[in-house]
Amino acid sequence: MLTRSKHRQVARTRLPGIEPGPVVRASVTGGTNRRKPRQRPAPGVQKLERRCQGCGAIIEPEPGRAVSRFGWCPECLPERRREAASEAQRQSRGRTQSHSAAATAKRRSANGDQRLAEQSFELAHEGEAFDREWYLREVLPGLAAHSTVEIAGATGMSTSSASKIRKGRVPHPRFWQALQGMASPQ
Repeated sequence: MLTRSKHRQVARTRLPGIEPGPVVRASVTGGTNRRKPRQRPAPGVQKLERRCQGCGAIIEPEPGRAVSRFGWCPECLPERRREAASEAQRQSRGRTQSHSAAATAKRRSANGDQRLAEQSFELAHEGEAFDREWYLREVLPGLAAHSTVEIAGATGMSTSSASKIRKGRVPHPRFWQALQGMASPQ
């Protein structure tokens, strides 16, 4: 009967150049005291040489490793890291930070504008009842035929918000009239 440890031992013998390790037996507690056997190349198999991507010199592996972890020699590696850092800085120029003071002020202003528009709508339509079930039954199914860009253009919201609305989120009632116009067949 092949137990798990015997199965592993048999599997190792089938690989060329890898000698089977010791049979691992379960300890009294149920765990095993095994370490993965170090795989060594078969005798006569030549090691692959790794060459520097910058100057082409042969890279010697670190002690205890078969192959070097880096694609650059110790002389070229610091220069490569400086180049990569300056490239990252070049690419990040012109991007806006989402948590900068200017971005926070812009977001605060936009959110304030949205709250003001909602309050003025509610004041203008005070006492009116808005039926959520009507929206879900009459308006939402018709939005499936429109893209998020079309919905965003009709309402003035972002495409991300338009996507959520198309998936079923109920927007503020001030958007319902514009969405009803899109959803009704023409």
